[in-house]
Amino acid sequence: MFFKRLYLSLLAACGVASASHAASIVNIEMTLRYEGTFYTDGHIWTDAENYTFFDSFLADDDPRGVPTFDPGMKVGDQTTFRASIVLPESRMMLARQFDNGGRTQECQLGHLICGTVTEVFQSPDGYVLNWGELEGVSFGMQAGQQLTYLFTPEYRGSTLEFNWGTIVYDNRFANFTILDVAQPAPVPLPMPAMLLPVGLGAFAFLRKRRRMVS
Repeated sequence: MFFKRLYLSLLAACGVASASHAASIVNIEMTLRYEGTFYTDGHIWTDAENYTFFDSFLADDDPRGVPTFDPGMKVGDQTTFRASIVLPESRMMLARQFDNGGRTQECQLGHLICGTVTEVFQSPDGYVLNWGELEGVSFGMQAGQQLTYLFTPEYRGSTLEFNWGTIVYDNRFANFTILDVAQPAPVPLPMPAMLLPVGLGAFAFLRKRRRMVS
C-alpha cells in the first residue's frame, strides 16, 4: 500500500525508456534525525471487548514496549545512512519482475545493514531501494526531506502478540528527517560487474507472490 503508491509516482516521474546506459555507482552519506516508528491501518486488542483502531500509531510513545526500529534510539536522536548504489543498467524499470538490475555495494541505516537489494528506482527527487520480504528504504536527496524505512514482514498485514494483547497492522515503517547529504559524483562501473546473481532476489519475491494468492 505505502510503497505501491510510491512506485506509481516514481513511474510517472521517470517514465519508461528503452535506451541502455552505462552502469554507475552513486555514493551517498546522510545525517538523519529519527522521527519515530509508525504502524498503520490496524488495531490494538487487549481483551475481548477492548479494540483500539488506528490509522497511524507511533510506537515510541507507547509504554507497553511495542517494537521500534532501534530500542536504544529515541525520537530526536541523530544517526547516519550510507549507501553505494549500483544504478540499473537500463532505465527500463520493469525489465524483470521484482528485479530491475539495481544493487548496492554498501547500504547501512544506523545499526541496520540492508539485505540483498534487487530493485533500485531513481527519480528527480531521490531513490527507492528494495530487498527481502517487503523491506526497503525510500529517500530524498536534500536536507529537510524524509528517509523512510519500511519493514513489514508479511505481504498483507502482520500480527504481533504480547502478554498484554495483540497489534494487527498493514505497514510498519521508521521515519527520519534528512539533516545533511554528502553525495560525490557517480563513478562509472565496468559492465561485467553488473552480472550479479539474481536468484536470491527472485526467490524472495516469489514468496511474496505466493502470499498474494494464498
